Amino acid sequence: ELGAGNGKGYSVNVPLGPYTDDATYAWAFEQVVPPMLSAFKPDVLVTQLGMDTHYNDPLTHGGMTVEGHAHIVKRLAEMTEKWVALGGGGYDLAAVARGWALDYGVMAGIDLPNEIPRKFREQYGIPQLRDGSSPIDAATRQQARAFAEATVAKVKRLIFPMHGIA
Repeated sequence: ELGAGNGKGYSVNVPLGPYTDDATYAWAFEQVVPPMLSAFKPDVLVTQLGMDTHYNDPLTHGGMTVEGHAHIVKRLAEMTEKWVALGGGGYDLAAVARGWALDYGVMAGIDLPNEIPRKFREQYGIPQLRDGSSPIDAATRQQARAFAEATVAKVKRLIFPMHGIA
């Protein structure tokens, strides 16, 4: 989807394959988002910080950890002064709660501890804030990376020229 009419080139979608992990997601993000923000020069950045990219999400088959998601949030914070960050998306409620907590910590400049308070740990069965690593195997990571590379190349070929990005 590229947009239509006067909006052509202003709808920038970067579809990623199943089980896209932190490293591949961050790579695709860096390839597309900073150059597009530089070209768009938005007055305000509005983002939806859905956690459906998480490896435990039962619907989306993402491969990210909450730490990888927080890294993207940190990068967004570095790229803008005015920002509206919205929640939305994510079907593993424990991952959503942990991810948004970590994201909020990033936005507030607070390094949250990994330990979950005992009351919440026992009540919700959440052992810690961070995931540590994604359980995605190497072959699946390679497939997701190849898909991401093809997608990013297509975005650069179709959309970047519309905005004078080389």
